[in-house]
Amino acid sequence: MARLWPTGIFCMADPQEYWPHRLLHIPSMTSVVRQGSDTYLVDNCRQLIRKPPYSVLSYTWGRYEKRPRKPEHRRLKVHGIDWDIPPIDETHFTVEDFESVIEVLRCRHEFAWIDIACIHQEDNLLKLQEIGQQGKIFQRAESAFIWLCRTTTRSLDHHSKSLKSVSDLFLEEVDYNFFEGPQSVLEAKKRVSEARYRSQEYENQVAQTLDTAIAAITELTKDPYFTSLWTLQEAMYHQSALTLSSDGSLVIPHPLGFGNLQAACPRKDSTVIQQRIQSIMALMSGVGYDPSAAKISNPHQSRAAAQHRRASLDQDRIFATMSLYGLTTRAAKDSSLKDPYLYSLDELEYAFAATLNSVSPSLGQVFTHVTAPEIGQTWKITADAKIADDHQIWTTNWRRWKTHCNIKATEVGHASFSGEIKKHSWLRSSRNTELVL
Repeated sequence: MARLWPTGIFCMADPQEYWPHRLLHIPSMTSVVRQGSDTYLVDNCRQLIRKPPYSVLSYTWGRYEKRPRKPEHRRLKVHGIDWDIPPIDETHFTVEDFESVIEVLRCRHEFAWIDIACIHQEDNLLKLQEIGQQGKIFQRAESAFIWLCRTTTRSLDHHSKSLKSVSDLFLEEVDYNFFEGPQSVLEAKKRVSEARYRSQEYENQVAQTLDTAIAAITELTKDPYFTSLWTLQEAMYHQSALTLSSDGSLVIPHPLGFGNLQAACPRKDSTVIQQRIQSIMALMSGVGYDPSAAKISNPHQSRAAAQHRRASLDQDRIFATMSLYGLTTRAAKDSSLKDPYLYSLDELEYAFAATLNSVSPSLGQVFTHVTAPEIGQTWKITADAKIADDHQIWTTNWRRWKTHCNIKATEVGHASFSGEIKKHSWLRSSRNTELVL
């Protein structure tokens, strides 16, 4: 008997404006449920607040939850919820540290979206529904913070200064945000004379600065934040997040914010400098960042980067990246659905690819297999699939594509194609066809 594959786990998220199902009201430490589409009732002041500005916090804790839970375990106190806040190993962060960080967020806005207080931690159907909207939640936030809960204020200050020196050396006054890339590399180079580029003294200075940066990145990325799968996609949702030290006493721009070093390098003919540049790029790629990309907004690129991160559960490799594609799990009110975590990873990958191809056949097919797929499943994108370099920017605009075909996956593991095949979008020649992939 042929194996039956699930195809109805995911669906397209509602494209309409979305406000979080819950927000944490920091002054009262109450998780407030949304009323209607965009309003929140704060009980302690009996006030309805419409479209409140809020902050989001990106941090990692799942691997450090204390199990089994015991009543005496200390945990963050949050009112207005019907689930237990998970207790966290205090070697990772303490309740006091967590409270200090939340107070930093309060300095920006009275409301914040923090997963442990705003996502149901015990009902997986409700949990995944909100996770499917996480992209919109982060993008709507007025401000975002990254919490490096194992990096002390002293260490973060030291490492950030070491890394900023790279930008100061290469780009001088040019904006050095990592996710956006240098604003104008050519203009930066014009500010430094050709004689300075060619001098041996300058080459030695650059090499020493890069050596310091390599040491800083090596130490900084030991923080568990840089190995978490969830924090990778959260950083991609809000690319201008500020970074907090372990106790929240230091707030700085993203510490890896020094742009495209390969493009910014003033001496491409210097083997000494290029070797160090490559070492930095390898370190950053090893934690899922692409230092050669001007901006990380390609969902395939983001999903491939997730291979460098750890997940508490295999299934999270799908759930943590689904909203990058505008997908979510089906509504929790559908009684026919079972807990999505009861599906295996390969079943979820199949269902994910089936939905992706039904929503955007072009995006679902712009990839190259690295390893030979099973017979009949060449159509299905996998976690290790690659995208050609000349498709990277093109794929970024996938939401604007027009669909000229349909790809429908079946429960027996195959997919059927119908519609037009166009070799290139700029060619008029096409043909109608139907086939099984």
